This record gives sequence, C-alpha cells and structure tokens, in this order.
Amino acid sequence: MIRTGIREIGRRMRIVCTWYGLNLVFAIVIVAPLAIAIAAALGQSLENSRLFQNFDMSWIVEFGYSARWEQLTVWLPLFAMIGAAFVLLTTWLSGGLLAVLRDPGDSFFAGCARWFPPFLRLFLFAVIGYGIAFGIRTGFGALMTKLSADSMSGQPSAYGSMAGLVVFWAAVSLVNMTLDYSKIHMVAYGERKARRGIVSGIRFVFRNFRRCASVYLALTGYMLLMMAVYHVWSEVIGQASIGAVVVLFFVRQIYMFGRTWLRMVFLASQHVYFASLIPKPPTPEPEPLQESFEFNESY
Repeated sequence: MIRTGIREIGRRMRIVCTWYGLNLVFAIVIVAPLAIAIAAALGQSLENSRLFQNFDMSWIVEFGYSARWEQLTVWLPLFAMIGAAFVLLTTWLSGGLLAVLRDPGDSFFAGCARWFPPFLRLFLFAVIGYGIAFGIRTGFGALMTKLSADSMSGQPSAYGSMAGLVVFWAAVSLVNMTLDYSKIHMVAYGERKARRGIVSGIRFVFRNFRRCASVYLALTGYMLLMMAVYHVWSEVIGQASIGAVVVLFFVRQIYMFGRTWLRMVFLASQHVYFASLIPKPPTPEPEPLQESFEFNESY
C-alpha cells in the first residue's frame, strides 16, 4: 500500500511542487515579518543576538525555560492565527489531492474548491477529538503527579511525563487517522455531509484498526527519521557564517519539500488501502446472442 501510494504521488510531482510552493509563499508572507519583528524585539542585547542566530523551535523552548515567556506571550495569539491558517491551507489542498486520486481526470484546484467547505466542517468535529486528547493528557499528567508526589526520586515523574506524551501522541494520531479516512470516504462516495463522513471514518478505522494503524505508524516512522536527519544536519552546519546560513536554508527547503511529499504519501497510501476494500461492482455478463426466426416476406 505504501509503495503504491509513493508511486501515485510520483506520478503527480506537479501537485507536490504546487503544494510545497503554496506553503513556502504562505510562510514567507506570514512568518517572515513575524521573525523580523521578533528579531527587532529580542536583538537588543548581545546575548539575545547570539540566541537568535539559531532561531527555531528548540530556540523557543530554550528561551521559555530561561523564564522569559513573558516576552513571547504577546505573540501567542498571532502564533495561533498562523497555525490555524496553515491548517486551513492544508485542508484546502487535501481536497484537491483526494479528488485527483479518485479521478485522475479531475482538476486539482477544482477539487480544492469543491471539497474545502465540507472538509472545514469535518475539521470542526476533529477539534472535539483534539480537545478530548488534550483532556486525556491533562488527566494522565495529574494522575502521575499525584502518584509520584511522595516519591524521593525524580524518576517516577520523568517516566510519567514520557508516558503522558506517548498517550497524548497516540490520541492525536487516532484523531488524525480518523480525519484522513473520513475525508477519503467523503470524496470516494461524494458525501458532503461532515457528520456522516466522520461517522463513516470512525467505523472504517475501528473495523480495520490493525491495517490502518500499520500504515500510519510506518509512515510516522519515516517522518521521525527524516526529522532526525534534518536536525542532525542543522546542528552540524550551524549558522556561524553567511555560507552556513545559505546552505542551511537550502537544507531546510529540502526538508520542507520532503515533509510535503510525505504528507501526500500519507493520504495516497490511505486512499489505496481504502479503495482496496470498496466492493467492486459486478461485471455484467454478456447477453447471449438471440437467433432471429423472422423471415423477410418481401420476396
């Protein structure tokens, strides 16, 4: 299934480039001004200038643990808006890809426009699932904190935190997987009602949980490997010179292109598996030849 999904995406590299290009343009238009503003706000000292040279998600975490979250809280609403905008963009693009996978003769952008409204309503149902996942994470964390409160060692708390992250990741992955199969079902059957789509997605995932999870976990493993290779290379290259910054820029673009390609492989592989279980319509038997016993009486 994954190999077939890779071949399906390999035949549609123009769509991959379009998806990547739109994400890149969106990032430049939205994220670049934000990065410039943060650089202006945090680059007032030599220490902050040194830290900003390695600006990425790990930089934000390090900055937060140094008790400076108050300097970033101003930007949190904007971060949330950017995240929501990226979700909307991905939702729009996924409709076009699934439409083309179902019918290669369909138009990609027409599929994007046609399936965006029902997919957006479908995502609102998924938000409920993400909220439940977050509630599970919070409850699990509170339970582990209570169990390890009387411990003289920090190991139970550390193990509890790691277990909580695993539980949270599993819950979010289940929501993501259900959301993908709901989209695939809606496009495959032309179903535009999000409520029916999410119910059908849940039924499909739980009826075929082992195979659905196997495809999802295998592709997630590829994604984690890609992330590990990227972060190792980014640490090795660094940003100590203009040349290193340029090289790292191209490495990041390769990484972002790879993530775009892998996201499309996710949908294509899941679509291949879903399509393999759709009952094929029976092939009509050829009608038997009927001999005519009528005579031409015109003679």
